[in-house]
Amino acid sequence: MKAPNIAGSSVPFQSVGWRRSIASRATVLILVLGALVGVLVGAAGALLVEKEERARLDAKLGEQLLTVERAASVAAFAHDEHLAREVVSGLLHNRSIARAAIEGEAGELAAAGGEVPAAEPGLSRPLRSPFDDAELVGVLRVHPEHAAMHADARAYSRFIALLLAGMVVVITCGVAWVVSRHVTRPIRTLSDDLHRLDAEHGACLVTPTGHGRDEIGRLAGDINALIERMGAMIASERRMRRRSTSGT
Repeated sequence: MKAPNIAGSSVPFQSVGWRRSIASRATVLILVLGALVGVLVGAAGALLVEKEERARLDAKLGEQLLTVERAASVAAFAHDEHLAREVVSGLLHNRSIARAAIEGEAGELAAAGGEVPAAEPGLSRPLRSPFDDAELVGVLRVHPEHAAMHADARAYSRFIALLLAGMVVVITCGVAWVVSRHVTRPIRTLSDDLHRLDAEHGACLVTPTGHGRDEIGRLAGDINALIERMGAMIASERRMRRRSTSGT
């Protein structure tokens, strides 16, 4: 395809390939940077969230012990093995607890759960008499299921990390789309129109829609002004040639 330039000669028109275009390179660069930021944000968020989730699970376990402390105190005070078994069995419904036991003055009243290492102290709550807070009647011992707690914390942190990374990717894609549509595409349109422009017959560039008052519109206006000046110079030169030819 041939397109006349301002001076009237023909120059080959070559469309810029996708790999070399500003639009593609800018879009790819934005997406790559967005992906890197998403990975970093997701990883940092996962570490912070996992730490906070472990602390939350520990606090939740402590709150659950407070809710059963009164019933456990009554069981230890009355040496009620049936009530003690109900309390420890209820505690095991929480998957974060591996073993629970209520110990009275005469020894262990009830216990439920699997075996735990002897070196693992677990959590303990002193059980006091329902009638006298100064009287110690037993101990409530709970051994957390650390593997389950860590698994829950990791699962929650992975979910938050994926959510954060997804948000960053969506925002990045939106930015890439905006840049491509409102910056790089209008510039490419101006470039293609300029190569096809028949300036010799007074044609001018059309300002892309929505860019009449920004830098792209100003660029189109400057190019049109330059074309007009060069067209006037060419016309003036042709008139001078015709005069010199007619004078001879």
